[in-house]
Amino acid sequence: MINKTFLDKQLKPYRLKLTEVSLSDPWRNMRESGRKYLTNWSYVSKGIQEAGHPFCSLYRDNWVCAGERYKRVLRDTPLFDHSFDLNSFPTNSNVYIEGNSWMGQLVTTIICNTNNVRVWLLGGTNETGNRFVGQAEQSGVSLFLMSNSELQNKPNETVQLLKSINFVPNYIVRGNVNHDMDPKLSNIRHMSVFWEAFPNATYMPHFGRRLPQTCEADFTNCKDSNHGHTCTPGPINSYAQDFVSSIQNSGPASTITAETLDDMWDGVMKKAKKKSKHYPGYQPK
Repeated sequence: MINKTFLDKQLKPYRLKLTEVSLSDPWRNMRESGRKYLTNWSYVSKGIQEAGHPFCSLYRDNWVCAGERYKRVLRDTPLFDHSFDLNSFPTNSNVYIEGNSWMGQLVTTIICNTNNVRVWLLGGTNETGNRFVGQAEQSGVSLFLMSNSELQNKPNETVQLLKSINFVPNYIVRGNVNHDMDPKLSNIRHMSVFWEAFPNATYMPHFGRRLPQTCEADFTNCKDSNHGHTCTPGPINSYAQDFVSSIQNSGPASTITAETLDDMWDGVMKKAKKKSKHYPGYQPK
């Protein structure tokens, strides 16, 4: 189980500190542009619950939606299937995931739909990244999300951090990261460091925007678009369930070569509309 005193001591050199947060009571700030379309967190929470879904305070203001159009979509959206929540992983296993806010939306959906889960931010409630540790009290499964963090492009430091807090991953997932000048090379280099450090882990690359093609967030309140972030909760529920299934069905790191990773990234880029800011190489904030 999480030992906050020990972790705070080990995280101090990285200027990180655990802050436990409630998942039911809003604590995030809402930027001015968000208030124009969302009003406030109470309004957002009320609308989500009126549509039959639970509200979660881990959601960011540019991930959530409000209004009648969104509520109609949400009423037609099945609730998250708990057979894919954090407790679906083997007892006491550790899951390490890193990527940008697209990844953050998937992981947050899983955490927010896990019963009896505790969450600690890696920093204060005002930080702009999506870094947290979640632990399911029923199964002891822990998930470490490093999203929109400067450590994402520092694999040696990240591995050192994980080892210093005795977090040995059984599963490792890497997606697109922000501000990466050479994403293909960095992914291959990055994962080779992880493979060497944690050779027994199951590994899954998860590049590109793997989110619904409808119900855009980013203060559009469920615009029919496949750009940017998606309304959470919403159709992303089934994508998050598929994400969990894919992780659990992935193979050990030894089955993935640098060439495989190279081909996978090329496959993402072939589908990209390189003249658009929304191609998979574009990293949203």
